Amino acid sequence: MHYFKQLILVLIISILSIAVLVHRVYATGVPSITVGQAGTPRTDFVDVSSWNGRLTTADFDNMKSHGVRGVIVKLTEGTYYINPNAQAQIASAQAAGLRIAVYHYSKYQTPVSAINEADYFTTFVKNMG
Repeated sequence: MHYFKQLILVLIISILSIAVLVHRVYATGVPSITVGQAGTPRTDFVDVSSWNGRLTTADFDNMKSHGVRGVIVKLTEGTYYINPNAQAQIASAQAAGLRIAVYHYSKYQTPVSAINEADYFTTFVKNMG
């Protein structure tokens, strides 16, 4: 179990590092891109969170028809938030035959709070089965 916590902690730190780097990039005036649009990079995975609501299998089938191969579902944030749509989003994406990954949006500022967030995330993952 200790190894698993360390792995989650490394994952959280990696995601936070990427978020800090991305935070400094501004996309003012960037046009929207439709998945599968000619001349644009492939969209292998899409990020799904509670902002997307209860996506249906048909929604994920539509994404798949445009080249999407999988989804990464936001499960938790900090030690206070659980995506209420996560299980339905995962089930619908699986029914569409997509690959599934999950993530935790970290807010920690100390090593202790990082461990607390990792525990929060792993508890929710276990509860989901």
